[in-house]
Amino acid sequence: MTFWDNQTKDNLFNFLRSDYEGSDNPTRVWIRDHVRGKVLDAACGAGADYEYLKDQTDYTGMDFTPKMLELCHEHFPEGKFVEGNIEKIPFKDKEFDVVLARHILEHLDGYEKAIDEVKRVGKKFVIVLFLPLEDTEKLVFHQDGYHNNTYSKKMLDYIGPCKTLRLREQEIIYSEDLDSSDSKKLS
Repeated sequence: MTFWDNQTKDNLFNFLRSDYEGSDNPTRVWIRDHVRGKVLDAACGAGADYEYLKDQTDYTGMDFTPKMLELCHEHFPEGKFVEGNIEKIPFKDKEFDVVLARHILEHLDGYEKAIDEVKRVGKKFVIVLFLPLEDTEKLVFHQDGYHNNTYSKKMLDYIGPCKTLRLREQEIIYSEDLDSSDSKKLS
């Protein structure tokens, strides 16, 4: 049982729709402005990003928690949502134009498997960390299988060519060929 399994449906659905994390959050605005094409949201949660990407992308949401997917199907019956683990994504190599991994890596025991999978199934990627990159890595919080790790800048060496952008203390790491100054879309 995970941290998410112990939450009520209302808490889960509203969790990433708060004033701070809602539609006006700078990272969500950046994602809306840049992400197009066939998209995998590799930790879609209760579908908060689906609401903003559904009309401009061919969106597939994936989550590890059945309760989250149940909420997605209830609120967005027209959407494509599948159960899956970011450390073993159930799709073919380069099947997606963009893989979005927002607020997931910091909740894993390590980021390597997840990054390998994101890069395997996506031609491009956008990773958003809730906590900015630090000089050292540390486990910030652990309760019932729920981590809030901070990662160091050595993560960027593991990822390879990429760019970073910090918005409201959150770190966006994206494919080097996604130049936000030249293009308003990814595909």
